[in-house]
Amino acid sequence: MHEARFIVGIDFGTTNITVAYTDTKKDPEKIVLFPIPQLSAPGEIIESELLPAFCFFPDKRQLPEKALKLPWKGKTDYAVGVYARDFGPDSPGRFISSVKSWLCHAGINRREKILPWNSDFKDCTRSPIEISRYYLEHIRNAWDFKFKHLKDKNGKPCLFANQQVVL
Repeated sequence: MHEARFIVGIDFGTTNITVAYTDTKKDPEKIVLFPIPQLSAPGEIIESELLPAFCFFPDKRQLPEKALKLPWKGKTDYAVGVYARDFGPDSPGRFISSVKSWLCHAGINRREKILPWNSDFKDCTRSPIEISRYYLEHIRNAWDFKFKHLKDKNGKPCLFANQQVVL
């Protein structure tokens, strides 16, 4: 692997996910929390040092057309983060929480589409692994959106996939 410009640490918590990094081109001793862009309400983007570990599949008929649009992604049928945490509990059959606990539950198949638990909305069901992937993809896409203009020592964009990442 080439020498990464950034060293990135991800704390994948049950309730919140946080990302910290250091820029080896600058002061490698300085650790910075990554403000993660995310939806806070339909069509509203905020940056927060925490990505709440919640996923929500809102009823699209109740939302404006671009309500779930992120700066790096067009159409999507789900939201993670603040919006999911704040609006998801009102629709329990479309809301997923505590995915990390489901990942280590001995009584379930982590690859089976079991979440939201006991949901009647089969179009919303996902596996604990899929939801975990949604969180990590969100972080990767947010990183790329914020850092793609920076270059490493070889002149390549500082995309997430090219950094040293510790989960």
